[in-house]
Amino acid sequence: MFDAADSVLHLKLALEKVADDHKDVVKVNIVKIITSREFFHDVNVVLKVLELLKKTILSVEASNTTFADCFIALIRLASTIKKIPVERGLVNFQNHIINSINKHWESFNVMPYILVYFLHPGYR
Repeated sequence: MFDAADSVLHLKLALEKVADDHKDVVKVNIVKIITSREFFHDVNVVLKVLELLKKTILSVEASNTTFADCFIALIRLASTIKKIPVERGLVNFQNHIINSINKHWESFNVMPYILVYFLHPGYR
């Protein structure tokens, strides 16, 4: 998913050129999406969340990862998600992510993790 969003963002100029030069081939709704102002902005926001999620998963899967590292990674992820701009349709995206994380968060016994978080040398 990250790679797909990243390639869309890197191909912005090419996609806009195709949408402008080949309107007879590309469907109208696709042209509207590509030429809208917020499309590439929204892809960039999704890309930032996916990039952090990818880094979080890779760091949690590392062999030397501690519970404190996992907890800190989750907090960083939650902080990034909380910073998603809530204009336009991104509110639904943000709410979906928050609900998904909250669903999994409830399965943790959080208090020991909070203690470890505050005792961790990386805590600021």
